[in-house]
Amino acid sequence: MTSSIHNEVIIFSQAAGDTIHILDLYEKNRKNTKFSIYVIKNKNIYDYFNELDLRLKNLVFIPYPKRFGLYNIQLLRKEKKRINSLFKKHFINSVNHKIYFFAHVYDYLTMSFVLSLSKNNTVIFVDYDKYDTNKTLPKQFYHVKDKMLLTIYKYLVGKQLVLTEKKAIKLLFENTNIKSNKTDEVSSKIKEKYSHNIANQSTGNSVLIFETPTAEASIINYKNTMIEILNILVKAGYKIYIKPHPYKGFSPFLRNYNVSICNANVPGELINTSGFNFIFGINSLSICRLAIDRYGSIYSLIQLFTFRRLNEKDYNIKYLLGQSNEKILFINSLNHLDKILAKR
Repeated sequence: MTSSIHNEVIIFSQAAGDTIHILDLYEKNRKNTKFSIYVIKNKNIYDYFNELDLRLKNLVFIPYPKRFGLYNIQLLRKEKKRINSLFKKHFINSVNHKIYFFAHVYDYLTMSFVLSLSKNNTVIFVDYDKYDTNKTLPKQFYHVKDKMLLTIYKYLVGKQLVLTEKKAIKLLFENTNIKSNKTDEVSSKIKEKYSHNIANQSTGNSVLIFETPTAEASIINYKNTMIEILNILVKAGYKIYIKPHPYKGFSPFLRNYNVSICNANVPGELINTSGFNFIFGINSLSICRLAIDRYGSIYSLIQLFTFRRLNEKDYNIKYLLGQSNEKILFINSLNHLDKILAKR
């Protein structure tokens, strides 16, 4: 039987950065709204929502396939069939609902779902990016491989796709019923209510480092430089806490050092950072958001690293400044790091 309830909301959680905005939507509307959250790809975020014990109609985890090849016709057909099956199972009776999603690039599963849902529902793209990292690539710059890639994704999603300058797929909203809304800053009350304390945190000098293993693929001698940084921190008498990426985890070499690994499930901006002297990262969205609330002790280490691709460092610095309202600070050298640590 087709549902006609107008106070139902479906939210697609696509990345850890969405979480604080999802909680904001939930708190503002939970008294008179039935919420369902569909977590795409990231099991840690699903586990986090599960731990919160929110009053939800549905909390569902939808993974990406373990085996998937864009140029394997058999696997493509299998994935297309799975997408259709998932839609029928979870969304076929969704009518007159409000649908929220947060990313219109990369995530072909959510893009496919929201395009179909937009025919009978109000679909809203919540845009919380302060710096546009997904500019459209003009079609005259498409190579043959780009056109082939786009054709494959259109088979999975639909025709409303283009490529970004970074060769990612992007969903266009023209000629659809999808609305785009810029979101406001999340209130401090939400952050306070869902604030997470680090277990057994040291009472002495300590630092929190946001780290991801994928940094090694884009940075030359990443491991060696990071070890130098760790040695400086230890020598200065700081206890080191590592915040893993919610989906990608942390670099295995860190297990060989005297560091404490934090819960990967918890979004970085919801960690209670009051007990840390400094917070470091390279190009994490979380350090940008924390810098807005806690100016003066949040630093990016990006200047200490050499990137493999030309202009990638400059691109990331612009991203950090844009997302943090220019509140993020930078460590310019290992000597600079030494001096900063000595001040506390």
